[in-house]
Amino acid sequence: MPIDYHYRDANNMLRFTIRRHVPKRFDVIDAKGQILPGNNVQAPAVLYRLPELLASPPDAMVIVVEGEKDVETLRTKLGLDKTDQPRYAVTTNPCGCLHGWHPAYSACLQDRVVVILPDNDRPGIRHAKAVFTSLQGVARAVSIVRLPRLKGAEDVTDWFERRGGSVEELESLLQEARTCVPAKKEAPHGVERRRRNGRTQAEKQAHRKRRSPANPEKKVRFKAYWGVFTPAMKRVALYEYADRKAAEQKAKELSVSQKTPHFVSPVKEPIEE
Repeated sequence: MPIDYHYRDANNMLRFTIRRHVPKRFDVIDAKGQILPGNNVQAPAVLYRLPELLASPPDAMVIVVEGEKDVETLRTKLGLDKTDQPRYAVTTNPCGCLHGWHPAYSACLQDRVVVILPDNDRPGIRHAKAVFTSLQGVARAVSIVRLPRLKGAEDVTDWFERRGGSVEELESLLQEARTCVPAKKEAPHGVERRRRNGRTQAEKQAHRKRRSPANPEKKVRFKAYWGVFTPAMKRVALYEYADRKAAEQKAKELSVSQKTPHFVSPVKEPIEE
């Protein structure tokens, strides 16, 4: 029997539904019940379980996975439907690595602690790295955690069902990730973290480079703004960071006048000195 995953916006209004069939295939259905040709989700879409994400406490860790099935697995395992003050929020973007991570998704994770649990294959790892990069300077902290013992293209649901994963082991990995040092490259089998009695190897190399007179570094300072973007990722307006409401109003006006959805996303621009 097909399973429907409903995507709702910040106002809890249905935007579209992703229907999963067995054998595995997907349909994207709009709010009027029409199947969209080519499973085309109109950008910018919304994150799965967005209302629950926005309603979660600010200090609740956000877990990003690849696929609605994995979101529901984690919500069940972590008991998120049984508490009013969850310690976690779980989400995914529509169609996972196929449609990719849109910058508008990152804006929903502003100042949050985020852990990404990738699928155990090359597309899954590439997708996780894209999410990691997009969240730099947006999330309070972000890290990638590779679940142990996964084989092939398995995911977190497989980890629980086939590889002996438990809630206790998962929470131990997640809490360890809270203290990890964000890095440009993820560790191959888990979380890159700071040694208790010294620097990581990457930190030592960076420290030596900073001290080397042959490699003087020019410090570049950045300033945060709000940008208004088209679905094609063209920036059409820029606002001071304190003027978010004005940026959102501009996006609404352009969405109506040009009949295409515009969105707001944080951007950083270098400060000229």
